[in-house]
Amino acid sequence: MSSLKLSTKKKYTKEKISSVNLPISSSMSITPGIPTSLSSINLNNVTRRISQKFSSSPSSNFFKTSEIINNEMSYARVWKSVQAAIRILFEDKQLKYSIEEINDEVKHLIQDPNFVEEVFVRNVSDSLITGMNTISNRINSMEKSDDVMACVVDQWILLYSRIIPYLRAMFVPLKQYPYSENIDIIELTLRMYRDITIIPITARLNEIINPFSTQNDTNVQYNDYIHRLHRILHMYTILDVLITDKKPEIETILYKLRTTIKFKSEYYSNK
Repeated sequence: MSSLKLSTKKKYTKEKISSVNLPISSSMSITPGIPTSLSSINLNNVTRRISQKFSSSPSSNFFKTSEIINNEMSYARVWKSVQAAIRILFEDKQLKYSIEEINDEVKHLIQDPNFVEEVFVRNVSDSLITGMNTISNRINSMEKSDDVMACVVDQWILLYSRIIPYLRAMFVPLKQYPYSENIDIIELTLRMYRDITIIPITARLNEIINPFSTQNDTNVQYNDYIHRLHRILHMYTILDVLITDKKPEIETILYKLRTTIKFKSEYYSNK
């Protein structure tokens, strides 16, 4: 009777493992555009590789399922921790763990080159997409033109001066493995910020920024207004220079920003 139960359990385990068959893309690149957002962590491929690793030994069949579950839980736990750290950055809060502790968790995730190609970039992308939507919601909640400009500046300072340096430090372990040398977290972050947050608001900024308008002369002090224009010019310049593909909307507003700053400066110097 016990022999029959063991045979049935082995058969069930085998069927469960063989049913994991997630299609794998032929390549994973961050340069063509924003990766598809994932609604949850997908560890099917990792599970399948772990099962293959232990299947060569007949004596390990009984422990096969528990080994898979333990590894899957380990990856899931680490992913949640790393994703929580990214979320905290976009919320402009203090990280709960040190950079060194996060580095150790990232090292745990990227030891398998196949895992990096199939899962890592997509899940990091998913967290970044959530963060960019958070920034977009802050900007879109502003109604007055002055508030929109001020919020864009504040969010750019947050991204460029805090989020990006932390992301660079968090993912330093990527540079230790040759198979991850093409993963550029900084360009990926800037690309998502551009496409998710800035491109949608660019049309509104084009309406707000007018070199011949004098409405800002009374609503906002001249120095503050020029300072915001310079900050926004810096933002668009970085997005134009550091991302490989170009957007015509950015070229247009860059010209308008430079023209506005020049006109305003000349106007007030002659006033």
